[in-house]
Amino acid sequence: MWSTLLSLVSLVSLVTVRALPTPSIEARQAITTLTPAQISAFKPFTFYASAGYCDPSTTLSWSCGANCNANPTFKPIASGGDGVETQFWFVGFDPTLSSVIVSHQGTDPSEIIPLLTDADFILENLDSSLFPGISSSVEVHSGFAATHSRSAPSVLSAVQTALTNFQANQVTIVGHSLGGAIALLDAVYLPLHLSSGVTFKTVTYGMPRVGNPAFASYVDAHVTSLNHINNKEDLVPILPGKFLGYAHPGGELHIQDSGSWVSCPARTIVVNKIELITGVPVPNQRVLILNNEEDPEPAGVLEDDSRPLGFYGVRDRHVLKVVDTNPSTSFTGQLTDVSQVEKFELTENEYAQRQDTVLAYKQRHKIGRFAEKTEEPQAPAPIVDIPLGSRCEVETSEEGFHKRGAVRFVGPTKFGKGGGVWVGVEYDEPIGRNDGRYWSPCTLCVPLSLIRALLSSVEGERYFTCKPNFGVFVRPDRVKIGDFPVEEINFDDDEEI
Repeated sequence: MWSTLLSLVSLVSLVTVRALPTPSIEARQAITTLTPAQISAFKPFTFYASAGYCDPSTTLSWSCGANCNANPTFKPIASGGDGVETQFWFVGFDPTLSSVIVSHQGTDPSEIIPLLTDADFILENLDSSLFPGISSSVEVHSGFAATHSRSAPSVLSAVQTALTNFQANQVTIVGHSLGGAIALLDAVYLPLHLSSGVTFKTVTYGMPRVGNPAFASYVDAHVTSLNHINNKEDLVPILPGKFLGYAHPGGELHIQDSGSWVSCPARTIVVNKIELITGVPVPNQRVLILNNEEDPEPAGVLEDDSRPLGFYGVRDRHVLKVVDTNPSTSFTGQLTDVSQVEKFELTENEYAQRQDTVLAYKQRHKIGRFAEKTEEPQAPAPIVDIPLGSRCEVETSEEGFHKRGAVRFVGPTKFGKGGGVWVGVEYDEPIGRNDGRYWSPCTLCVPLSLIRALLSSVEGERYFTCKPNFGVFVRPDRVKIGDFPVEEINFDDDEEI
């Protein structure tokens, strides 16, 4: 993860000390390679992001060493954070760039991965006191939102002071890793509280996914001049996973293994994937946005590579309709343009009279819809005499370990093979699998405890209610009813964690 920032510093430094010929921009369906001059333009922001890791006392005096010396004209205004609960931050003015600078500290590589893979990545709504007017459909990482909220008011006050003192009208926000996530939230937060005449630029490095698709679309539509730079196979930018409901906004710049930088417009990524799915070449595509499949009029058209997807208002459950503008040159045209194919045609009656067809074969052998229909008698449900509320003990293969609890449900369910009766038990200890709802096994590579916390009943049915991990469903033959008192589970010293 640190390699992202270190590689950026080395790359932009290389551009300034070595005279390189300026190559022509290589383009493949609008994915473009940046020139050395374009890469060099990120150099000041790279050092500002790196300086975000320095102690606030050194950024306030601008004496943090090489990172401060790289931008010698910077005028600090304020700094803060303790580096533990609140990330370091600083605000000042760069007269060379004519911009107010806001920088946020990232986090230690050993700490960012756990933060992205524990329960803190539950999505939540933005705080309306900090983000007034933002739709409730917009959700962000709860841990990032909490960290941002602790510094947001102080950062806003410092930015207002800098804009006034230096009569500035531009704000640039930078950050690496976790600092990049906070910077992106600042890019949404600050414009809501500053004059409309202020322009913004946001540059992040190794930034994780921050929110859901609605958040990404809001950023695409409202956050101007965003670049999030990812280095080679850095893991952090692909966390938290898309399967958890997260999405990146547009504006990605990717550093490839060769060291070259490429720009990845969001529309280009979409249309390239559409070509793989539909077979319609990108030049032949006209992509319409529909509110639903029956919508006769499109809500928009994806047609400008310079625009991020959020500009078009793409939302969950929208339908993308692909029109092939030149079927004769497309693979789809070869499949759908019947004028290009010599045909052998039969009427339905002619086909039905032939004896060498699949239809005739199925009729002779009574297959499919021609099979004789027989109704299989349903076995009656067994009678189970297990009173609700009775104390019980569930059979276990662990010697000396008793799984005791109370019966909370007896009857048929919508899960399980072969139907029949199931018994729902509320254990005395948290040794169960659910909270009275059945969930199916999941093969996602995330902690089992998190799966249980996130997933609701597959069938949408709650059979009884108890605390999480206290509930279980078992077959009646594994349940023994009797006077089984509550038993505390004690661990030997060797077994304590």
